[in-house]
Amino acid sequence: MMTRKYKIADKVVEVTSIHAEVHKYCADYQTDEPADYSVITTQADIDFEREKSAREDEIEGIPTRQFSDSYLEELAVYRKIAEKMLDYDTVLF
Repeated sequence: MMTRKYKIADKVVEVTSIHAEVHKYCADYQTDEPADYSVITTQADIDFEREKSAREDEIEGIPTRQFSDSYLEELAVYRKIAEKMLDYDTVLF
């Protein structure tokens, strides 16, 4: 597991992930400031993103796409950050 902190929308998020790719994706936002909150991903989060994608593909009537665990973990991290930002009345875009 790898842990780093990122400043996003004026909040510092400590991200603990299984795969390093998440941290490469967020590298431009890295900070040493104290964290406002933390998100941790697990294999269960990755599996949830895989199942969600498969359900959406089925609804759209397309073949089920296969994504790497590292990509699905990026989605899980983004989802967790976005959900927590609601507590701060913060807009990500």
